[in-house]
Amino acid sequence: MAVSMLNKVVMDDTTRTGRWFFAIAIEGPIAEKLTELQTRWLTTLRQSDKVRPIIANNLHLTLRFLGPLSDDELSHWQQRSRKICAQSFTLQLANLGYFPRAKTGWIGVKPSTPLTSLAAQLDVSERWQPHISLLRALSADALPELPLPDASWSVNAFYLYHSDGSGTPYQRMQRITLG
Repeated sequence: MAVSMLNKVVMDDTTRTGRWFFAIAIEGPIAEKLTELQTRWLTTLRQSDKVRPIIANNLHLTLRFLGPLSDDELSHWQQRSRKICAQSFTLQLANLGYFPRAKTGWIGVKPSTPLTSLAAQLDVSERWQPHISLLRALSADALPELPLPDASWSVNAFYLYHSDGSGTPYQRMQRITLG
């Protein structure tokens, strides 16, 4: 397991109050397919002016949300991520879904033992639903019947991300390479 720091972590008011999370990045052809799916989804909506698509640079599959962290907590999670023991694996897109409380439309992935095992090493909640958020500010009746992209991809790494909560691209702070 190789771990590399991508950005120097300086704990200040922004990083302390921002949100931290571990996630699998969605990039390249998969991100392009998901951006196309977002566009098709938006065309099915009657009132799409309030709906916000997730920008392509922010597409990810969250493994563990950490929230705001103190210096000690951040250090703990960085050290813990260095002890992760997992091999590369493949994920495949599965189904559209909707989280009513967050008003978020998402696409799920097919069940995967390697993904579940990786998440378990990060103490993920039993309620964890692996997904990639696509649209925010959706209403409950906005879950269309759309053909899904037939897409699978190899996962060779995951990241420790930081978000300042403003909607700007998330910062990848640490890369954890899978074996």
